[in-house]
Amino acid sequence: MDVSVDVSHTELHEVVDTSRDEIDRLATEAGKEDRLPLFGFYTAVIVYEIHLKSRVQHLESGSFCSIPIAAKIIIKLNHRVIHLAKETKTDSCLYDAAREHAWLHALADERALSEKSIALSATLRAVLPYLPLSTAVSEQAAESQTAALVTTEIERELSSVDEFRAKLNNSVDSPSELARLHSKCSTSEDQL
Repeated sequence: MDVSVDVSHTELHEVVDTSRDEIDRLATEAGKEDRLPLFGFYTAVIVYEIHLKSRVQHLESGSFCSIPIAAKIIIKLNHRVIHLAKETKTDSCLYDAAREHAWLHALADERALSEKSIALSATLRAVLPYLPLSTAVSEQAAESQTAALVTTEIERELSSVDEFRAKLNNSVDSPSELARLHSKCSTSEDQL
């Protein structure tokens, strides 16, 4: 089975579209009170497409079996946005500090996907050819079952990418990095 995996990321956008209070509320809801105060954050999602080619066989029993012969998987960091608090607009030091910190998160995400992509590709190449074949009452149902098996395997592998993303993002928010960030703007310390 021919398996190819392409990994990429979309452009990163920056917007000043929230408030410090809203960011603090979101951080508290996410259990990240230890990272307060915050003046910005980074968001992104991993999306993927599967282009699956299969050969459907009509079995003597009257049922159908779909055998995957090629899979092209496209994985992308998408909807990448740095959200900055409106309060940063009047303080260039806070703006720069919040922006720089959010960029570190964006770079960590890129690194996670880049570093895991080789293992992800290798694992999918090794696993997909040996997916169990199942039978169905129609060609379309057989192809759907095969696509569902491939999707399940991709989801399983992407969970390790998510774990690595979380690990890298936690290192960006290390106590020493947060202390450096909070002390960076000495004229704005009353806000931090």
